[in-house]
Amino acid sequence: MIAFLTPDQQVEYAQAHEKALADNPALKDEGDKLKQEGVAIMASGTPAQKQDFMDKMTSHRLKLRQAMLKEDPSLVPIFSEIDKHLSEAKAKGTAPAH
Repeated sequence: MIAFLTPDQQVEYAQAHEKALADNPALKDEGDKLKQEGVAIMASGTPAQKQDFMDKMTSHRLKLRQAMLKEDPSLVPIFSEIDKHLSEAKAKGTAPAH
Protein backbone atom coordinates (compact mmCIF):
# COMPACT_ATOMS: atom_id res chain seq x y z
CA MET A 1 0.00 0.00 0.00
CA ILE A 2 2.91 2.37 0.55
CA ALA A 3 5.20 1.14 -2.23
CA PHE A 4 4.77 4.45 -4.08
CA LEU A 5 6.49 6.33 -1.23
CA THR A 6 10.22 6.94 -1.28
CA PRO A 7 12.32 4.39 0.65
CA ASP A 8 12.96 6.98 3.39
CA GLN A 9 9.24 7.72 3.66
CA GLN A 10 8.48 4.00 3.85
CA VAL A 11 10.93 3.60 6.73
CA GLU A 12 9.55 6.63 8.56
CA TYR A 13 5.99 5.34 8.09
CA ALA A 14 6.89 1.81 9.22
CA GLN A 15 8.69 3.04 12.33
CA ALA A 16 5.76 5.22 13.40
CA HIS A 17 3.33 2.38 12.63
CA GLU A 18 5.31 -0.06 14.76
CA LYS A 19 5.68 2.41 17.64
CA ALA A 20 1.99 3.38 17.56
CA LEU A 21 0.94 -0.26 17.81
CA ALA A 22 3.49 -0.99 20.54
CA ASP A 23 2.24 1.99 22.56
CA ASN A 24 -1.43 1.15 21.94
CA PRO A 25 -1.97 -2.60 22.52
CA ALA A 26 -5.75 -2.23 22.27
CA LEU A 27 -5.34 -0.72 18.81
CA LYS A 28 -3.09 -3.61 17.78
CA ASP A 29 -5.60 -6.14 19.14
CA GLU A 30 -8.42 -4.41 17.26
CA GLY A 31 -6.43 -4.57 14.02
CA ASP A 32 -5.56 -8.24 14.51
CA LYS A 33 -9.22 -9.05 15.19
CA LEU A 34 -10.33 -7.15 12.10
CA LYS A 35 -7.81 -8.98 9.92
CA GLN A 36 -9.18 -12.33 11.09
CA GLU A 37 -12.78 -11.21 10.76
CA GLY A 38 -12.17 -9.77 7.31
CA VAL A 39 -11.10 -13.03 5.72
CA ALA A 40 -14.42 -14.72 6.45
CA ILE A 41 -16.60 -11.70 5.76
CA MET A 42 -14.98 -10.80 2.46
CA ALA A 43 -15.17 -14.44 1.33
CA SER A 44 -18.77 -15.18 2.20
CA GLY A 45 -20.42 -12.21 3.90
CA THR A 46 -23.51 -10.43 2.71
CA PRO A 47 -23.13 -7.01 1.11
CA ALA A 48 -24.33 -5.42 4.37
CA GLN A 49 -21.76 -7.38 6.39
CA LYS A 50 -19.03 -6.40 3.96
CA GLN A 51 -20.00 -2.73 4.20
CA ASP A 52 -20.08 -2.91 8.00
CA PHE A 53 -16.63 -4.49 7.96
CA MET A 54 -15.29 -1.81 5.62
CA ASP A 55 -16.68 0.87 7.95
CA LYS A 56 -14.91 -0.78 10.90
CA MET A 57 -11.65 -0.91 8.91
CA THR A 58 -11.94 2.77 8.03
CA SER A 59 -12.52 3.66 11.67
CA HIS A 60 -9.54 1.54 12.71
CA ARG A 61 -7.28 3.15 10.11
CA LEU A 62 -8.27 6.62 11.32
CA LYS A 63 -7.45 5.68 14.92
CA LEU A 64 -4.14 4.21 13.79
CA ARG A 65 -3.35 7.33 11.77
CA GLN A 66 -4.03 9.52 14.81
CA ALA A 67 -1.76 7.33 16.95
CA MET A 68 0.98 7.46 14.32
CA LEU A 69 0.73 11.23 14.05
CA LYS A 70 0.99 11.46 17.82
CA GLU A 71 4.22 9.45 17.59
CA ASP A 72 5.57 11.46 14.67
CA PRO A 73 3.77 14.66 13.61
CA SER A 74 6.16 14.99 10.66
CA LEU A 75 4.16 12.24 8.92
CA VAL A 76 1.52 14.74 7.76
CA PRO A 77 3.07 15.07 4.26
CA ILE A 78 3.34 11.28 3.97
CA PHE A 79 -0.33 10.86 4.83
CA SER A 80 -1.13 13.56 2.28
CA GLU A 81 0.73 11.52 -0.34
CA ILE A 82 -1.14 8.38 0.70
CA ASP A 83 -4.49 10.19 0.50
CA LYS A 84 -3.60 11.60 -2.92
CA HIS A 85 -2.55 8.17 -4.17
CA LEU A 86 -5.74 6.53 -2.89
CA SER A 87 -7.92 9.25 -4.43
CA GLU A 88 -6.22 8.77 -7.79
CA ALA A 89 -6.57 4.99 -7.52
CA LYS A 90 -10.28 5.30 -6.68
CA ALA A 91 -10.78 7.58 -9.67
CA LYS A 92 -9.16 4.94 -11.88
CA GLY A 93 -11.05 2.12 -10.19
CA THR A 94 -7.83 0.53 -8.94
CA ALA A 95 -8.07 1.35 -5.23
CA PRO A 96 -7.47 -1.48 -2.76
CA ALA A 97 -10.59 -3.15 -1.43
CA HIS A 98 -9.69 -2.24 2.15
